[in-house]
Amino acid sequence: MPMRIKKACRFPGCPELTSERFCEAHRPVTWQNDRRGSSRERGYTRAWDKLAALRRKMDGELCQPCLKANYMVESRTVDHIVPLHVRPDWRLVLENTQVICASCHAKKTLEDTRMYGSSAQTKLSAQQRANVERARALSEAPRCDVR
Repeated sequence: MPMRIKKACRFPGCPELTSERFCEAHRPVTWQNDRRGSSRERGYTRAWDKLAALRRKMDGELCQPCLKANYMVESRTVDHIVPLHVRPDWRLVLENTQVICASCHAKKTLEDTRMYGSSAQTKLSAQQRANVERARALSEAPRCDVR
C-alpha cells in the first residue's frame, strides 16, 4: 500500500507534517474534544432550543458585539453572556443571552477565560475568584435593561 503524502497538522499554528489529520502531539488534544458529548448530553435541551430561537428573533439574527461596533453580521449562534460555569442558574434566562458571530465568540471566550477561568480549570487566580464572586452577586442578568 502506498504511503500517504504528509500534510501540515490541522491543529491551529502547528507546523508538524503528518499523514494523519493531526500530528502525534495534538491527537490526544482532539480526542478530548471528541469526549465533549453531544449538545443534549451537555445540557442543551428543548427549552434551550426555544429560548435560543426567541433570542435569534429578538436580535434579528445579528451579532450583538458587531452591532455595537456598527457592523451588521448575521449569525445563528446564541451565547450566554455570563458563562454557564459562573452562573448556571441563568442557563435559561433570556437576558443572559445574545446572538454572536464566530469571530466575536472566540474573542469573548478568551476574555471570559481570562476573567473567570474555564469550566475545566480547578485553580483560579485571586482576581478570577473575585470576578466570579462579583458575577454571582448580580441580581439581574446583563440585558435586563434591553428590551
